[in-house]
Amino acid sequence: MDFTVSPATGTTRPAGYAVSLRIRKRVEEVFGWMKTVGGLRRTRYRGVARTGLAGYLVATAYNLVRMANLMSEPETAGGRAGGFRAHRATSTPDSAHPRGDRCHPRPILQQPVSSC
Repeated sequence: MDFTVSPATGTTRPAGYAVSLRIRKRVEEVFGWMKTVGGLRRTRYRGVARTGLAGYLVATAYNLVRMANLMSEPETAGGRAGGFRAHRATSTPDSAHPRGDRCHPRPILQQPVSSC
């Protein structure tokens, strides 16, 4: 088995450890998105079936965002376009309110909306 020594810490690691770290980062990005953007930090539902369905819906939303990012952005040098960081960096709120339009959605007739 091949081993490498980390110059920063001086510890010995197997050669495949760097590959494992890259893959782990990619997986953890998805769970981070699901917790922060998808709202899965705490469940809103009781029961395994409803909580599981909520998880499937959030995962589907993540896949749709990822597909939209992959289709709209050109290929990058690393081969990955989009993802959690690209989505968060490009999203801006529609109004000056700290929570955007989530507090009071805009009505269809564009009538003035009271502040929170």
